[in-house]
Amino acid sequence: MSSLLKCKIKEVYSHELFWIIIVGIFIRFTLVPFFSTFSDPYYWVRGLIYFNNGYDPYALHLAVYPPFVYLFYSPLYRIICWLGLSFPFFHFIPELNASICTPSFLTFWKFPLFFFDLLTGFLIYSFAREYVADPRLPKLAFAVWIFNPLNLIITYMHGAWDILVGFFILLGIFLVYKGNYLRGGLSFGLGTFAKLSPIYLIVPFSLIILLHGSKHSFAYQLKKNAIRFLKFLTGSILPFLLSAPLVISYSSLTSFLPFSSSEAYIWNDLNQWFFAAHPIGEQWVNSNLGIIQKLPLFYVAICVLVVLGLFKHEKLELNGEKLLLYGILFGGLSYLFYTSIVQPQYLLWYLPSLVCLLVVWKEFKLPFAVLSIAGIVYYFSSAGIVTPLAPLAAYSNLLTVNQYLTWFHQYFGIPSIITGVSFQKDLLFVSGFVGFLGLLMIIYYGVRITWRGEK
Repeated sequence: MSSLLKCKIKEVYSHELFWIIIVGIFIRFTLVPFFSTFSDPYYWVRGLIYFNNGYDPYALHLAVYPPFVYLFYSPLYRIICWLGLSFPFFHFIPELNASICTPSFLTFWKFPLFFFDLLTGFLIYSFAREYVADPRLPKLAFAVWIFNPLNLIITYMHGAWDILVGFFILLGIFLVYKGNYLRGGLSFGLGTFAKLSPIYLIVPFSLIILLHGSKHSFAYQLKKNAIRFLKFLTGSILPFLLSAPLVISYSSLTSFLPFSSSEAYIWNDLNQWFFAAHPIGEQWVNSNLGIIQKLPLFYVAICVLVVLGLFKHEKLELNGEKLLLYGILFGGLSYLFYTSIVQPQYLLWYLPSLVCLLVVWKEFKLPFAVLSIAGIVYYFSSAGIVTPLAPLAAYSNLLTVNQYLTWFHQYFGIPSIITGVSFQKDLLFVSGFVGFLGLLMIIYYGVRITWRGEK
């Protein structure tokens, strides 16, 4: 038994991913306890407290996030309390005049995200091993994901759970590729509990599953495809049926909130910068708001047309490469038709799939780099370069509150060079524009490679 255990330990130690994982873990848990922003954790905590006490946070308009945060974190916190390990969520810091999440809460919040992050890396590694002959590329793809700075910043500094969306989308693609249509649909459905974005892929993927195959034998194949289509669709809606009351309540809230009314500024997003708002008095008004609110309908129509075009030219296939391409193509399109702004954390929805494509098609290196850099610049521009350091200033000796406040006010006091508003808005304008170009690159390469089959 002892020799067997030694062999297993040696096998783990000698695995090509071992040291990448060790260094990745060290970086992640260095960032976990002392970095976060002000606004998002406040809403997370407030909604979770009310949910734990038996209230519907959506009915009270206390939360604007999909149900994942409550269905996942509430039972987890109850288990921690049952074990006698309860802790305060935040403390009020008089010098900052704000409530700052405690290191204990931030560890509790971000620790589960680590597992989805690591599983995403393993999925990328598995895809790469199946599709490239060069034995070095799977390890490289895994390292690209583990050390991607945008992922580290969004998941472990900000604490956003968008990594779950990226994981479930990539897992759904992988399961459909393996022929597990029910589980593939279930994965997309579970992803929508974290953010609604996987819904944008369910429509085109359902049509692709239904119509794929040769036109010459389509009538023969339609019966098989219909069964696969029904399995995928059933899996997609199953999570909604199992938690219908909370989903209905959330849907009612989203129809009540005016998501786009104040968000589509020319300098304030990565997807709709072309919907320029204009000032009326002291208010910014978006004259294209009516168009933005109808964008999802246009997206569905375009998906149908694109899939029918691919079917006509016999371009619909369910191999792993093509499914990843479909995911990136329709994912990139969905950003342009999203009725709210695309913030940097949203880029994690499709970034894992983009890393998978890097090992097959080198053209995606440029949009991957562009989106990662634009997302990082946008994040620190929007939140403020030092804003994520608030817990570090509040709970450690590495940074004082006075230093934090000095740097904070210095950044927001830098005069504008481009927009005439502030230097912060200048950075948002530039990074938003660059990020939008990155999205266009994804769509361009997705269309070109899908239609021409280039490698």
